[in-house]
Amino acid sequence: MKRTLLATLAGIIATLIYLVILLTPFGEHREPLALDLWAWLRGPLPAPSGVAIVAMDEQSYNLLGVPMNQAWPRQLHAELLKRLKELGAQRVVMDILFIDPGPDPAADTALAESIAQIPTVLGADIGVREQSSAAGRYAYEELNEPHTPFLEAAETAALVRVPRDGGYVRRFFVDDDNASKFVKEIPTLALAGAGLSQKSPKLPSSRDFIKFYGPPGTVETFPYHQLMNPKNPVPREAFAGKVVFVGLVLRSELGPGVVDSFHVSSFHRDAMFGVEIHATAAANLLTNDWITRASGALETIVLLSVTFIAVFWIFVLKPLWAAPLGVGLIVTWSVAGYLSFMNGFFLPGFSLVSAIIPLALLINFLLYYVLTVRSQQQVERAFQFYLSPEMAKEMSRSTKALELGGEGVHATALFTDIAGFTQTTEGMLPAEVSTMLNAYFTEVMDVIFERKGTLIKFIGDAVFVIWGAPIKVPEHARLATLTALEIQRNVDTFNRSKRFPSLITRIGINTGPMVVGNLGSARRFDYTAIGDTVNLASRLEGLNKYFGSTLIISESTRRELGELPGVTVLPFGLIQAAGKREATAIYGLFDTSFADDVAQTWQKALTHFRRRKWEEAQGCFNTIVSVEPRLEKAAQLYLRHIAHYSSQAPDEEWEGHLEFDSK
Repeated sequence: MKRTLLATLAGIIATLIYLVILLTPFGEHREPLALDLWAWLRGPLPAPSGVAIVAMDEQSYNLLGVPMNQAWPRQLHAELLKRLKELGAQRVVMDILFIDPGPDPAADTALAESIAQIPTVLGADIGVREQSSAAGRYAYEELNEPHTPFLEAAETAALVRVPRDGGYVRRFFVDDDNASKFVKEIPTLALAGAGLSQKSPKLPSSRDFIKFYGPPGTVETFPYHQLMNPKNPVPREAFAGKVVFVGLVLRSELGPGVVDSFHVSSFHRDAMFGVEIHATAAANLLTNDWITRASGALETIVLLSVTFIAVFWIFVLKPLWAAPLGVGLIVTWSVAGYLSFMNGFFLPGFSLVSAIIPLALLINFLLYYVLTVRSQQQVERAFQFYLSPEMAKEMSRSTKALELGGEGVHATALFTDIAGFTQTTEGMLPAEVSTMLNAYFTEVMDVIFERKGTLIKFIGDAVFVIWGAPIKVPEHARLATLTALEIQRNVDTFNRSKRFPSLITRIGINTGPMVVGNLGSARRFDYTAIGDTVNLASRLEGLNKYFGSTLIISESTRRELGELPGVTVLPFGLIQAAGKREATAIYGLFDTSFADDVAQTWQKALTHFRRRKWEEAQGCFNTIVSVEPRLEKAAQLYLRHIAHYSSQAPDEEWEGHLEFDSK
């Protein structure tokens, strides 16, 4: 539920951010960057054959003797128009301004006559004039049309300026409420070159894009001087039936060409000249082939819907699945966008796949990482009291570590207790008892954590530990037993320090099935272990006081223990603990050995006892009492049972076990 709510909130925020992007110039300029990418991937195309360019280039300036800082002689333009008529050009579009009369009236007359001989479109531009009056200075727009004789001879006048937005020229014209009235009344050079006007049907909208066929120079171009050279005639088919654009194409980035060059793609470093842009746009119009685009309202609705759905699912899913989803969306859009472009349609969404989705994925990754780390830290903090730091870190990687519930495992349980603790601490101040216990538990727990034990709880002066859960460890019975032996050695060191009264630690160990996990209520639970295996381990710890021992293990632990060099494992016989119906074999562990005759006598005593040979058993146990203090109390325990059974024989089901009604 929390993830769904977070995903919904993230989707709403991302949608609002994208809405702001789409409604600002930044977004309007960023979205068409996809066009540059698609055009770069597509590569150059052959331009339509119905359009050609006559370039006023550097070589033509030099060969025709035209100074770079002066306008071209109008007599040359007159001759060019005559030549184009001879070559069968359909229409000539002059990307040149002839606003004022020239210095040579005869040249103006010749140019007007040539214009009248072939359909010609002349350039016009919009200027701003400032006026002063008693009320102050003000500015107004005016249309700079061709000189009247030229305008009367021409087919029409058209605007030479190209629409720019975001530093690039990509569209036929820009729909702007503040645009000059002249822009709405006078066609562009491209429209006029294609023989169209603003009122023609099926024109591109202000949202549609020019289809550029390639980098600068893609449209067929002829240098101006080539048409003026009778020694190198141009073939008629180069211009027959074509719309010919005439204008500056200067690659030197010097002179008048500087102001007439524009960037049309972020993938092309070279600028494209205005005459090339007009010729390309006219070719689009003549072939009815440009990049169309849906309405702004439809685009916005679709993009915002996709944004919300995409971001919502990115945050609903974990990073492992969110990443393929995000990458899949980007790849799908890229393929669809490219195919749409190749079929003359612009599919928006560049900002979505290049910014919104990657950012959503990044935030999802970071959020998941933070939450995962925090969850691991919570688990680690929860288990640092039970486990060693290394095991706590390993446990923190489990996502289910703090979930309520238990699981069945095969593990080993260990209980410790301080013998005669009440009598030992009698007369001590509470602060002294606390200090002593803290020092004692430190000695005990250091060993437990070093050997990968899990502290379940402290029970007064007792400790409950398991091996094999929650972290699975091999040879858990052996680890538990080695830990018990080392605890006893540490307690001996603790006692030799003389800081506190001497303590005796009694330990019981049992191995078998148990249920471990977080048990309790949803609001308060503890990691614990329960089951008969745990109960028997607790009973074994208590039996030490009857046997006079400090460490007892069960038969199941003994089977998994293996060999322990320097440790004597002595059978204590069969016992039936309180609350148990079945008897189990138990063993006492000693870190010193027994004389061979003592061990043999003890084994004989147990055998005689199980076979109900009371006198033989009594004799053996009496021998043990007299020669081995470590087994004295255990032998006396059996002697008391022999005395009881001598007068009151056990029933037929008796297996030679000792019965205990209490811990």
